[in-house]
Amino acid sequence: MGIVRFVDETTSGRRSDGWGLEIAEERLTVRELIRRRVFQEVAEYNARTPEVFQGLVQPQDAERVLNGYAMRRARRIGPEAQAELALEAFAGNGFLVLVADRQVTDLDDEIELALGTEITFLKLVPLVGGGWPPRRRNSSGWCTSSSTWSRPRTPSGSPRDCSRSST
Repeated sequence: MGIVRFVDETTSGRRSDGWGLEIAEERLTVRELIRRRVFQEVAEYNARTPEVFQGLVQPQDAERVLNGYAMRRARRIGPEAQAELALEAFAGNGFLVLVADRQVTDLDDEIELALGTEITFLKLVPLVGGGWPPRRRNSSGWCTSSSTWSRPRTPSGSPRDCSRSST
C-alpha cells in the first residue's frame, strides 16, 4: 500500500503541483489507474460542486477555461461517464501517461506502483481548426491519421467514428 502522486503537465510546459492517491495494490493496469484517478476527481468535485471542474478530461456540457472546465449549469458529474471519456481520450492520444518518465502506451499495460511512484499525465492540446488527431476512414473501415492505422474502437470495445475528437 502506498501513495501514488499524480502530476499534470501540458506541452506548453505548465506543470501542476500534483496530488496523492492511496492505492493498496502493488500493480495496476493503466486502465484501472486512470479510472481511479477520475473517480477521485469526480468525488471531490461532486462533494463541493464548484463552478470549475479541474480534472483530467473535459466533462460533457462544459467548456474549457483557464483553470479547468466550466460547467454550463451546476450539476453532479457521473464517474462512469467521465472515466469512459478519459479512457477514450487516452486511446485517441488526448494525453500521454508517463510512469517514472517512461511512457506507457496501452490501457492493459501493468504498472508497478513502488512507494512514491509519480505518474505524469501529459495533456496534448488539439490544433485549432479541427479534431485531433486528424482521422479519416478508408474503404476497409480502418482509420488513419498521419502515421498510424487503427480500427476505431472505444476502450470498452464498441465502434467509434473516426472523426470524433477525444479531447
